[in-house]
Amino acid sequence: MIARDMASTTVQTAGWKRLLGALLLTWSIHAAGQTPERTWTERETRLANEYLSLLVQQPEHGRVLDLLWTLYDKHDATKLLVENVSRQAAASKHPAVMLVHGHLLRRGGDLAGAAGKYDEVLKLDAGNVFALRGRAEVAVEQKQPEVAIALLKRLAGVLKEGAGDVWIEIGNLALGGGKNAEAADAWEAA
Repeated sequence: MIARDMASTTVQTAGWKRLLGALLLTWSIHAAGQTPERTWTERETRLANEYLSLLVQQPEHGRVLDLLWTLYDKHDATKLLVENVSRQAAASKHPAVMLVHGHLLRRGGDLAGAAGKYDEVLKLDAGNVFALRGRAEVAVEQKQPEVAIALLKRLAGVLKEGAGDVWIEIGNLALGGGKNAEAADAWEAA
């Protein structure tokens, strides 16, 4: 059992390294092609590589996503960032890269695209807390409280005892929709 787990971890680590290598290579090729007035400094290149690496390993880091977005925005290259990650997400079909793609789409204002990407992640991993949370937040932004409530209930089921805040959010959404009994039940569950 331990040997199988170690082999799985080794394969997973190798997969992460290939995926990160592909993302960083794609980014480096495009950064090298920037016009002289938009040249990336060595520090910016290093930061972008570190941000991408961290996001693929831990896509829940919203602050890192904001830093990466700001760095690309400084060079008027956010579209390039989204396109590069989109290509990598399509090629790899890796949930972490697809999740980062969803986050970037959302950050860029493409709520429908982000919702679709989160849904793709949830098809691969129905209990992915970051995809559930991201998709629920997009549903709220799209004025779809029923969808948000259903997703948050799934999230609460995954989190179990740690879901108090989620139940409060469900209660608030239900109350906003005039469903007082459902709101009361959710707050009781919290």
